[in-house]
Amino acid sequence: MSKPRVRVAVIGAGVSGIIAAIEFKKKLGIEVDLFEREPRPGGTWFVNTYPGCACDIPSHWYSLSSEQNPYWSQTFSSQGEIQAYWEHVFEKYHLERQTRFRTSFVRADWDAQRQLYVIQLEDMDDRSKTFTHEAEVLVSAIGGFSTPTEKPEGMKGLERFHGTTFHSARWRHDIPLTGKRVGVIGNGCSAAQFIPIISNDPQTRIINFSRTPSWIAPRFNMTISNAQKKAFASIPYLQTVYRAGLVSLLDARWITWPLSNRVIREKVEKQTIAYMKSKAPAEHLDFLIPKYPMGCKRIIMDPGYLDALNRPNVDLITSPIDTVTEKGILTQDGREHEFDVLILATGFDFSSRAMGISVYNEKGMSITEQWHSQGGPQAFLGATLSNFPNFYVLLAPNVVTGHTSAIASIECEVNYAVKMVAPMVKQGVRSFTLTEKAEADYNSWLHKRANNTVWSQCSSWYRHGNGKIVAAWPGTFAYYWWLTRTPNFSHYDQKGGSRNIAAMARIKLWARIIALLAGVAVLQLYGLARLREVIRARL
Repeated sequence: MSKPRVRVAVIGAGVSGIIAAIEFKKKLGIEVDLFEREPRPGGTWFVNTYPGCACDIPSHWYSLSSEQNPYWSQTFSSQGEIQAYWEHVFEKYHLERQTRFRTSFVRADWDAQRQLYVIQLEDMDDRSKTFTHEAEVLVSAIGGFSTPTEKPEGMKGLERFHGTTFHSARWRHDIPLTGKRVGVIGNGCSAAQFIPIISNDPQTRIINFSRTPSWIAPRFNMTISNAQKKAFASIPYLQTVYRAGLVSLLDARWITWPLSNRVIREKVEKQTIAYMKSKAPAEHLDFLIPKYPMGCKRIIMDPGYLDALNRPNVDLITSPIDTVTEKGILTQDGREHEFDVLILATGFDFSSRAMGISVYNEKGMSITEQWHSQGGPQAFLGATLSNFPNFYVLLAPNVVTGHTSAIASIECEVNYAVKMVAPMVKQGVRSFTLTEKAEADYNSWLHKRANNTVWSQCSSWYRHGNGKIVAAWPGTFAYYWWLTRTPNFSHYDQKGGSRNIAAMARIKLWARIIALLAGVAVLQLYGLARLREVIRARL
């Protein structure tokens, strides 16, 4: 009896989608179908093109482990260089043959009788053209940074402004800023990167509105010499060893997140405050140095933002915004600040509505509805959801570490998904569905750990208004890798297949344990025999 063909559909050809497509092809011989709404691959790194856009994780780790790049130009590479890297990887594996660009995902419904997803898609260039695609496995690779917050909650009058308005993730390169007054709302990672660049032009006046200060630490960005590049390219395993060192060094920073490590946290905070005092204008220090614990919100690795605040053409406005007006912004101190262009550096939407895609189970419940009933997004190991068979989500709830490479976490999730799909290919399993108990037990454990970290101490995109921490993984990357290295199939309900995969896994585990114990017993017996021989020889 021939095994059924397993089709895998991946929504999104960004970093997550590319990694998934490569690994499914390498490990299982499956050429996934990629659907991407943009005209090119790259996801976040294709879309975010604002001036100064760069990564705050060293490039030699912010890359695919199997596709290491010895030619990075600097420690923290720019958007253009990162995008070029991922396009190279995409082309190397000929993924364009598997990708349909300018195609928007509409919804997917699980057909329990046929054990597959019926996926509805839309042509982005002609919205009247829709089509249906079927796949036994569905992977969401849309990521967490796909929905910009273009209408910040509580901000009034945004539609009244007569000038040009755009979000930093939708940068308008057709709008010249020279000679303009530019209002910027926010001082998070994006604003901290583009304000130093656009304020380099003394004819551009920047009015930066900041509601909450950020912890800003030094970013030691260095140019990588040609000699270093040549060494990485020509000496076997040198870059692998260097990369392993980065992994160990960065993963050790986890120690600063638990609240119990008070002494370490205080020391790091003092060092960071000293750095900020050495860079920022004295008149703004009372505001700029946060009153909340370091790490509670995302830390900014300073790309020159504090230096830029010293420029005569940059004004920092710390009075809260009252409303947007026709000419600019009225702050609560009664002042109206006029400008020509308004840039929203207001981050991304991590709500259940934005993070969930329109996937429906056999009962007609969507992921968004399930997450709403659970008080916010959640998953099992950041990879699977209860009640949604054969569905995998990448860069999902509680996967971001805040101190290590997101690429590494995605590789762990993809490895987990590939190993879950393997029995469908090899043993004819039709579907695996995560049990509600497994998901509940895991999230109870996870949130108990997360609530003892710094992320529980303030409001941020890591944490929902109800207190649920939805983004951060409360542990080291090494621990996450360990948990995701091999699925425990007893956490899943299996349908179809020639064998019970969970039972097979238990038998294999016990066989290994028995073999190990037998080996230990043999060594012990051999050791006792040798000990007797030594005693007899001496007697």
